[in-house]
Amino acid sequence: MLILGNERDKRKIQGYPVEIRDELALRLCVLEGYGARRNIFVDPGGYIILVSSKNDFERVNDALGMDIESSATPEYVDTMSSGDVVTFISAVFFLRDDFVVDLIIPLDLAPTHLKSYISNKP
Repeated sequence: MLILGNERDKRKIQGYPVEIRDELALRLCVLEGYGARRNIFVDPGGYIILVSSKNDFERVNDALGMDIESSATPEYVDTMSSGDVVTFISAVFFLRDDFVVDLIIPLDLAPTHLKSYISNKP
């Protein structure tokens, strides 16, 4: 599991496909607008969580205080593609009106519960 909160964190995603890196870089740029030196866990803006295994869900559930796998209600869910293949979903959760957690999950690990929010399902 990776946690990203500002543009300095782009170095952590070098192993991801270029299309995914580009999309994450755009999202990090938006978060950077809240301040490069902010505490990403408490200051306005939020952060991105990149899930890499099923074991990460327990940590995500604890961090967000909700059950991502069965009952959490995202504000928005979208797909992220590498080439013509959908490889990740992005589930956005507003924890406060000024604080967002963007949960990026490989499609093969994404809970059915979250996939059900995608309007154009892969």
